[in-house]
Amino acid sequence: MHAGPGTHAPARRVVRDRLALLAVLVAAWLAGLYPRLLELPLWAHPLLAVDGEPLMATHDAYAWLAGARGLGIGAGSPMSGLIAGAAGLLGVSPGLAAFWIPALAAPLVGVATALWARTLAGTPAALGAGLLASTAPGFLHRTRLGFYDTDIVTLLFPLIQCWLLARWLTPWLRRPGGREADAPKDGPGPLAPLLAGLAMALGGGQWHPRLADYAAGALWLTAVLILAAARPGTRPRLLAGLAVCGLAAFGGLPGLALKLARPELKLVLLESVGKKVEFLRRAVEALGLSGVRVYQGRAEEAGRDPELREGFAVGTARAVAALRVSAELVLPLVQVGGLFIAFKGPAVQEEVEAAARAFSVLGGKVEAVRELALPGEAGRRALVLVRKVAPTPAAYPRAAGRPAKRPL
Repeated sequence: MHAGPGTHAPARRVVRDRLALLAVLVAAWLAGLYPRLLELPLWAHPLLAVDGEPLMATHDAYAWLAGARGLGIGAGSPMSGLIAGAAGLLGVSPGLAAFWIPALAAPLVGVATALWARTLAGTPAALGAGLLASTAPGFLHRTRLGFYDTDIVTLLFPLIQCWLLARWLTPWLRRPGGREADAPKDGPGPLAPLLAGLAMALGGGQWHPRLADYAAGALWLTAVLILAAARPGTRPRLLAGLAVCGLAAFGGLPGLALKLARPELKLVLLESVGKKVEFLRRAVEALGLSGVRVYQGRAEEAGRDPELREGFAVGTARAVAALRVSAELVLPLVQVGGLFIAFKGPAVQEEVEAAARAFSVLGGKVEAVRELALPGEAGRRALVLVRKVAPTPAAYPRAAGRPAKRPL
């Protein structure tokens, strides 16, 4: 049996469309890179370099650069970690990595915008949107060579996170005029919103405080769209998917996950952002959980609250800050004899050593560091177990923001 001339046409069309999209994305990135490289010849002046490293263009860049070397307020932050990771990967100095990262990373905003435009209006629209976003004057001015700061992530991360939500939700919304887009036959599943939630968790408040607010706003807007415009019969599954996204993105993990795994535990979930607090309270109610209290406030405030101070057998923190910072936030809440358990990546030994003074001052002592292999290809993690061996002095925790700005 021989295939007819049109049998392979759909497959060829898919390949052609994907190649066209790839070309658009590359063009958007190159369009953003080119104007940022125009200033490169100016940096050849000898007065614009110290010990072979270009000068940074902002004072914040030096905070992140110092943090990449384990010094100052930037130590342990993801902005500093990005410098250290790029320097190690490329085999260059941290200063040179910080100099180049804005020019190379900022054009990814054009790539994310092109993906948005394709989702809404097809590949032809993606080209113009990507080119315009890559070269937007205000953003371009703040992300040139040497301008290493949070500008490179505060636009990119929300674009990616919201695009993942939009790509999941769009096929399941009613269209004006009765037109319906093609939707998968097996219905809306949990994987896509889980990925969006993980993107929100990885690109959240640890990079910039406002990123968590943007993510919370995106979730509320998505909920409104589901309630107002979801196709008949899909609303329950879409709302369940959105709950999965929120649990992955915000403070419900590991708190709510622990509660679901160990229903007998009594938990207090600590969160300072009002939108997250409201989400957690609704999640607790929707899941029918008892013995869970959602406390709105900063950890520095909770640690001085007589009702909470040294009142817990176990305190946990995940992706909050460097260990010597999170120790000051959590140990004041743990009773003598209790445990502070920090969730960390595999390369934790240097962080434990850097936090030795903080543990001593706050009444803690490292009991163990346990390495864990996560299921599948999820990699390895470490749990740092710190035993509370003495009361925390009344001077700690310090005022809000001080532990991060001046770590012990």
